[in-house]
Amino acid sequence: MKRLFLDRLNRHFPDFIMFLSKKAYVPSWLIFLLDLIIANFAFILAYLVCYSHLEQPVVVDAFLLKLGLNTFLTVLWLYLFRTYRSLLRYSGLRDLFRAFFAIFCTNTSMMLISELLSILWSVRIMPLYGFFLSAMICFSLIFMVKMTIKLLYDYAKKYTDPQVEKNIPLLIYGISPNNIKLAEFLENNQNHAYKLNGFILPARFIATKAVNGIQVYHRWNDLQKLVNSGRFKSLLINPDELDREMKDKLADYCIKRKIEMLTIPAVATWKEMSKTAFQLKKIRIEELLGRTTINIKNSMVGVSHVDKCVLVSGAAGSIGSEIARQICTLNPREIVLCDIAETPMYSLQLELEEKYPDVNIHWEIADVRNNHRMESVFKSYAPDYVYHAAAYKHVPLMERYPCEAVNTNVLGTKIMADLSVNYNVKVFVLVSTDKAVNPTNVMGCTKRVAEIYVQSLGLKLKDSSANSHCRFITTRFGNVLGSSGSVIPRFEEQIKQGGPITVTHPEITRFFMTIPEACSLVLEAGNLGYGGEIFIFDMGEAVKIKDLAEKMIRLSGLEPYKDIDIAFVGLRPGEKLYEELLSKEEHQLPTQHEKIMIGRVRKYNYDNVKVDIKTLIHTAYSFDDAKVIAQLHALVPEYLNFEL
Repeated sequence: MKRLFLDRLNRHFPDFIMFLSKKAYVPSWLIFLLDLIIANFAFILAYLVCYSHLEQPVVVDAFLLKLGLNTFLTVLWLYLFRTYRSLLRYSGLRDLFRAFFAIFCTNTSMMLISELLSILWSVRIMPLYGFFLSAMICFSLIFMVKMTIKLLYDYAKKYTDPQVEKNIPLLIYGISPNNIKLAEFLENNQNHAYKLNGFILPARFIATKAVNGIQVYHRWNDLQKLVNSGRFKSLLINPDELDREMKDKLADYCIKRKIEMLTIPAVATWKEMSKTAFQLKKIRIEELLGRTTINIKNSMVGVSHVDKCVLVSGAAGSIGSEIARQICTLNPREIVLCDIAETPMYSLQLELEEKYPDVNIHWEIADVRNNHRMESVFKSYAPDYVYHAAAYKHVPLMERYPCEAVNTNVLGTKIMADLSVNYNVKVFVLVSTDKAVNPTNVMGCTKRVAEIYVQSLGLKLKDSSANSHCRFITTRFGNVLGSSGSVIPRFEEQIKQGGPITVTHPEITRFFMTIPEACSLVLEAGNLGYGGEIFIFDMGEAVKIKDLAEKMIRLSGLEPYKDIDIAFVGLRPGEKLYEELLSKEEHQLPTQHEKIMIGRVRKYNYDNVKVDIKTLIHTAYSFDDAKVIAQLHALVPEYLNFEL
């Protein structure tokens, strides 16, 4: 019936529909005038009803005085409650409440004046029930008029804009406060391509069939019926509210049935998106691999960084930049961001200065391999915390250039650690990798040497009477989602180009963690450590890269091996099938944080390590790759280089 009415409206009043679709908003003065006319009309109608019931003649002069008083009070209360400020096409319950209170105050004021006149001169404006009648009529008419204009606007936009058609059936997974708010927003805003058909819950854990008039489905077999009937083509989820197991289950269900999987946008963006086309984003593979966002509660991290100077090396990289973002929220005295890469540093500068204008940030283009340059940085700022994230990380390149890997990953770490001792840094945190465990490549081995130096230096300081009280902490974790050069961006690019996706081996697996999660744990580990520990993060279950590639293809709406092929190209130099977080000789101990463990690793004598590393660095300066590889193997016996 409603559809038929709208079709006829569009057919018989095309000019009016076009006018509404092009009109951005109703002017405030017109809304104010419309409310005033409705209020006076309601008063007149209630007045006539009262006096017709009393069978008394209406005195025109007295009536006009009463109408004038009602007009004055209506103008006053409408102005005070700002009922004219809202956009009718986006009006909601809050706007209706403002109108209700304005009407209530107007009629209450009239009633009190009427009673005062009755006491003083035995004259009433009208009987008491007349004011209740007037308020009821006024609110009903304002509600109907506002909703009618809102509907006309919405459908005018829908009928005149072919790109905005609510024709994709959508279900929302779960009934959380944000999901309910989003459902209301989708219902009230037509600038999107989806038709909300209900909520879906994993089980009948609440006895309800509807929320705000929206159908609630409780069982998985209900989904199949909706798919068959064409009432379910898209599923909207909030990844932060689901564990990995449930996300995988939903993703597998949707992928097999070619159902579009969408993710809830940030609440802060809803208002902005209402002005244009409201876009629900397709779920990204990172949101399926990543776990529920870690929120560090009851932590001393925030307190410990207040009014402190923090230095981050490798600040332009994926990990370093996220550490910088998170530290900006901890009220430090100043942050020193150091990197040799000028272009990404400039991009980060623009971002942080816009987001955190009140944070005192210093930018240093400097090379951690240059001792004199880095000493000038330490001397200028005297940092309290140092987060050392500068490193070479690409395995195949470092296999070709082992001397460069030593210079950056070993020498750079040694310089930063030694300067931290000399300048009384409180905490030094080394960002390491799971590739340092039983390394099969140069990159992993050089990171393991960096771990050994930092740990042995920290233990020597603890066991000696040195003046420095710097705590040296090492953090070890696997691949981070979305980092530069990682597998997911590469797969996305290969899918865009039509394939094939290149995977090194059908059985190769990797651990994955989101960048914000990894950096949160780095900050937490720096606060937990007493010095000399190697902290290992809970990376969850390893992911088979072949399965990851297949899932990414299906999420793109294509079929693996049919639309996009997967080619297995063989393991690259230094690459291994399975990553590890601990070697066979290492064990782990729990900490206060459930996702952080302490690795019980072999302890090294600092004096011996110092000599060996000095020799290694000297050899690296000579660019003798074979000799460097041999010395790395001597420092790290578990290093398995198949060319030796």
